[in-house]
Amino acid sequence: MKSLPLHVRLPSPPRPFVGREADLARLRSARDAGARVIVLTGAPGVGKTALLAEHLGRHEAVERVIFVDMGAAPTEGGARGPLLDALLAAAPDATPPPADDGARDAWLVDTAEAGAFTVVLDGLERAHAGADALVAALGRHARRSAWWITSRGLAPAPSAALVPVPLGPMATDELIELARFVATAAGLDPARADAAAARAHAPPGSCSRA
Repeated sequence: MKSLPLHVRLPSPPRPFVGREADLARLRSARDAGARVIVLTGAPGVGKTALLAEHLGRHEAVERVIFVDMGAAPTEGGARGPLLDALLAAAPDATPPPADDGARDAWLVDTAEAGAFTVVLDGLERAHAGADALVAALGRHARRSAWWITSRGLAPAPSAALVPVPLGPMATDELIELARFVATAAGLDPARADAAAARAHAPPGSCSRA
């Protein structure tokens, strides 16, 4: 099996990974129930990508996971452009993709299925054109491939194959533990560590700004 290029590999989750066990169990349950497309929604910085990376690291063969950063990729082609580039990098021997959007969606699914890939579309809200149609096509046609999507706003209608998973703030005790770790690692004095821990209802990403 060919190694995936570095720019499409799943990034390692942050360490230590604190809490979120109930949310991890929800993701595992959705996959075990047969969902092929799972959409994590939530506010900026709430921890969608970190949670997903932790789940995939625990339960998937990460060497078959293609990670598509929708914000880093060019906007041309809407939601399909970055995904096309990533699949072509991961499967360089695949047939060239067609120009027609409908046929291109079929190519995306078929190429992912042929490689038995798990595909992550991170930050899909940043690719405005065609996102809804792409997610609908994946929900209808994905069989052997698995698709994980993070988004601040996209919340598709659920079905047996497509499951939205809303993600809220961390539990207070978990966020306090995370904030204290971040404060200690940053060499903050106890007073500032306490201030960081007190930000218990802010997104986890805000801990680094305490």
